[in-house]
Amino acid sequence: MIDKLTIVFQGLQGKAGGQSMAASRKLLQDPLPPDQVPAWVKPNWKNLLSGDAAKAKANAVVAADGSGKFKTICEAVKTIPADNPDMFIIYIKAGVYAENVVIGPNQPNVMVIGDGPTATKITGSKSEKSGANTLESSTFGKWHLYFLSHKLQLLSPSSFTCTPSNTAAPTEGPAVALRIAADKAVVINCKMDGYQDTLFAQVYRQYYRDCQISGTIDFVFGGSVSIFQNCHIMARKPALGQADLVLAQNREFANDISGIVLDGCTIKAEPALTSDKGVLSYLGRPWKEYSRMIVMNSDIDGFINPSGWDIWLPNKPNTQHSYIGEYNNKGPGADVSQRVKWPSYKKLSPTEAATYCPSTFLKADSWLPPTGVSVK
Repeated sequence: MIDKLTIVFQGLQGKAGGQSMAASRKLLQDPLPPDQVPAWVKPNWKNLLSGDAAKAKANAVVAADGSGKFKTICEAVKTIPADNPDMFIIYIKAGVYAENVVIGPNQPNVMVIGDGPTATKITGSKSEKSGANTLESSTFGKWHLYFLSHKLQLLSPSSFTCTPSNTAAPTEGPAVALRIAADKAVVINCKMDGYQDTLFAQVYRQYYRDCQISGTIDFVFGGSVSIFQNCHIMARKPALGQADLVLAQNREFANDISGIVLDGCTIKAEPALTSDKGVLSYLGRPWKEYSRMIVMNSDIDGFINPSGWDIWLPNKPNTQHSYIGEYNNKGPGADVSQRVKWPSYKKLSPTEAATYCPSTFLKADSWLPPTGVSVK
């Protein structure tokens, strides 16, 4: 990640929406009205998450072996109607798809489903060192409104499974597997693999459940209002001299509503990392002055440094006004007795922790239950 990222995003938002810079900046802070229900929420929506219902109703079928209408995902994305009023389902059959996919700002209400994280794989290798900035490096990107992904390896393994990955090496710098800048985004049972900057939860409200995410530096990052429940977070061995950091959140202002919440997750390390005692690993670091990161009800393995959290930069630690909280965690890495003594670090009370559940933090009561997604 680079500090110029916000400037780049502002420009792209302005171009995509024909808006002024001031309007674009506002999009980074405020999600859409909480009472606005996604257009694709219909009475039979829950049936789509059962068995192969969504596959049977797919608007576009992608198959690398030629058995579908399209051989590439990008070809299928081109057929999503502009300002799509209803849900558009893309079913990606088992196979490996070496593509960089972007669902654009005028293509709302999209569901992407695969055959499982070990079957449907979307891979990319763009990175900072190969000439792509953080935005451009993403293997799979979604702009604007309403996105649901299921069973991809990008997104992951059972009834709805897709797996997006970025195969760039740990020495290649930022290389994003999945980037979402969509309000009311729902990512279920998906797998995201990478090294630095694996998952870019960019802006707006996002809900992740039963996902697998791997990486090294800042590998769950962004400025969204996001909750991760029952997700498996796997730290990988970084390049020589690098540390491992799970979270990096870029809340810039005191009245910014964004934050990243890990709730009921497992945070573990791959064997290559646990066997290397020279690597320092942390739950995260505050990317911006008011960064907000919460880890609660989670199982934290012992590879995490006892201090728990690291600064952003020596001349820009961002430890004064950020909001970093832990609550009711377990495991050898959950001991808070030696945690950082920053003004921003908090051991949350039950009342404080309750403010970071989907109904309050995401204002999700009107839009998440109708999707049929099981919320903790």
